[in-house]
Amino acid sequence: MIGFYFPGQDEACDRKCRAGFLGNFFPLSEKLKLEAPEWRGYLEFSNAEAAFQALKFKHHAHAFQNVSGDQAFNLKCQLAGQEDRTYSGYGSNWKAMDAVVQAKFKPGSVLSEKLLK
Repeated sequence: MIGFYFPGQDEACDRKCRAGFLGNFFPLSEKLKLEAPEWRGYLEFSNAEAAFQALKFKHHAHAFQNVSGDQAFNLKCQLAGQEDRTYSGYGSNWKAMDAVVQAKFKPGSVLSEKLLK
């Protein structure tokens, strides 16, 4: 079992398991490039939380590109009531998060290699 949380900083479980990079708020050294069925092209994000929230708020997706996980969470709260329940065309939050995780751990990326260690 591997524990992780990383709510913007390492927690005890992140340090013990060395798995903070699995958390959605973890700042990425390589931008997360994500496409969505209802976007034109792809957008780049600095963490998975921002990418996921961008899918939820397709008309404001660009606003999530250069923000931290905490900032993405706060922006989500400010935009409450404007959610796109199709998640920019993915159809559900599960499918949207799967797309984010697939992009975050894209084969050959730094983080995909970390998964193997």
